[in-house]
Amino acid sequence: MINFNKILKDKVVITYLSISLLMFIYIVFSCNFTTETDKLMFNATSIKETLQGYKVLINDQQIGIVESKDTVENMTSQIKSELENTKGLNVSVNKSLLNFQKTSITTTKFTPLDKLYENLKKNLKFMANCYSININGENIVFLKTKADAEKVINEIKSLYLPKEIEKENYDLEYIKILEDIEIKEVEADVNSIMTNDNAKKYLLQGTTEEKKYKVQKGDSLWVIAKNNNMTVEDIIKANPNINPTLIHIGDELNLIVPKPYLNVEVKYTYKYKESIPYDTVVKKDSSLERTKWIVKKNGKSGKKEVTAEITIKNGLIENRKIIDKKILSEPVTQIVLKGTKRTYEDELASAFLPEGTGVLTSRFGMRWGRHHDGIDYGVPVGTPVYALMEGTVKFSGWKSGYGYIVILEHANGYETYYAHNSKLLVKKGDKVSKRQTIAYSGNTGRSTGPHVHFEIHKDGKLLNPLDYLKKHYK
Repeated sequence: MINFNKILKDKVVITYLSISLLMFIYIVFSCNFTTETDKLMFNATSIKETLQGYKVLINDQQIGIVESKDTVENMTSQIKSELENTKGLNVSVNKSLLNFQKTSITTTKFTPLDKLYENLKKNLKFMANCYSININGENIVFLKTKADAEKVINEIKSLYLPKEIEKENYDLEYIKILEDIEIKEVEADVNSIMTNDNAKKYLLQGTTEEKKYKVQKGDSLWVIAKNNNMTVEDIIKANPNINPTLIHIGDELNLIVPKPYLNVEVKYTYKYKESIPYDTVVKKDSSLERTKWIVKKNGKSGKKEVTAEITIKNGLIENRKIIDKKILSEPVTQIVLKGTKRTYEDELASAFLPEGTGVLTSRFGMRWGRHHDGIDYGVPVGTPVYALMEGTVKFSGWKSGYGYIVILEHANGYETYYAHNSKLLVKKGDKVSKRQTIAYSGNTGRSTGPHVHFEIHKDGKLLNPLDYLKKHYK
């Protein structure tokens, strides 16, 4: 007989065991699944954060980080093509100093492409075949073609030729560059290849820099030099064509003192005509008054042709030599007659000087910016001086300006002055007669030479002595 209670009890146990087994399997499975998932998620994160890349090195200096070497190769080719198009040259790339170094990096650390482009263009050597102007064994400037180099050299030479050199009277002996100069085919960095204008400027000045100044009101070379930390000599060197003593408002001056790589020497001869001055012969003529000069025969300048040899260095004359003179026409001597006859006004001096002496040298009136109160007669020192008319000595002695002077009082309010004497023969209060010797002439006081200064006063007022003498002593 079947025991249903036992069977039922066994089923419960089995069911319990089955459930327990299922739960164990679930727990084990769940744990393994979670672990694998976490592991997969960790690996994905790692892949996202770290990648294989390359450091880009030029001459051992890092200029960027890229994911692929191809990036650098492609970019280099792009730069090369652009340079060829803009420069018109066949460009090669010197990659000898370009290296790559593997590195692990996140995507955020890669160098931006625009920055990488600039760094490559700046640091890589992009080379091209060109022509150098080699001076004393050193390549100084680089030009695109040999024709360009020749043109630059010829233009520099022509700068120092005199503007008149093409005229008939000029003969160029030579123009040469003093340094050893050679045009060489070379390979050079494309960035060092210059335009013709820049190459010429660099060879002439030692720089392509420009610094100009426009002359202002009140400027002088000294002021301009001081304000620009230069010397006047510097400005003259920088502007060889200016006149240092004459600058004008608005003139433009170069403030870069040239340090030329090239020195250009020019030697030439030129012929020019020069006037030969004529001589003048003066002949005395007693029939003419001494103030008269008459040209008896006109002079005429002669002409000569002069040949000069000029040596110029960098635009400045270093040597000038006359190598030939040719007379084209002789000068004609001028003959002048000079009168020796005393003038009427000279003869008036006999009123207070010996007959035939005294030459009128200065008149009454304004002279040298001040009034001359009398007249002057030039005579040798020691010539007797006479009283114009009888009178009394008012003063005899030294007066400032007059030197030794005698002043006479006469009738009717007249006074006469006799100044610059060497010796006085009368004293105050003496009575004197007409033509009495009262002094000997001299050169005392404010005087420019031996003479007698004569004044005449009437009632305290100055008179023109010549007018008085002409009226009373014809």
